[in-house]
Amino acid sequence: ETDEVLEEYQLKATDNVSYVRAHQSRYENIDVKATSGVAERIEGVETSGFLDVEMTLKVDGTFEDLANNTISDRVIDSAEISGLAIAGLEAINVLTGKSDMADGGKRVVRTALSASVATGITAFLFG
Repeated sequence: ETDEVLEEYQLKATDNVSYVRAHQSRYENIDVKATSGVAERIEGVETSGFLDVEMTLKVDGTFEDLANNTISDRVIDSAEISGLAIAGLEAINVLTGKSDMADGGKRVVRTALSASVATGITAFLFG
């Protein structure tokens, strides 16, 4: 609420004690919290509560998920999301008499197709 810094820590996600020691010698006024395995080996260093192995697995898993996210995955996701959104809007329009069922269905298909094509082109150009 006051933007006042109450405590400041440097978090170290490593299994290498030398990284923590280098920080301590360079920034003596900033305390370090390290992964459990490293914190246990250095007096005066608190644990961050994380294990280096767990963090490595999470990061590797995230990169693997990103690598497996293909253009076709993004196109399909885009078509599904835009199709659902426009279907909801068209359902409201049909129920309130602003549109008929056939026209609403056509707009849903056109919108989902347009969104998926735009997503595919964007993913291809910037992927």
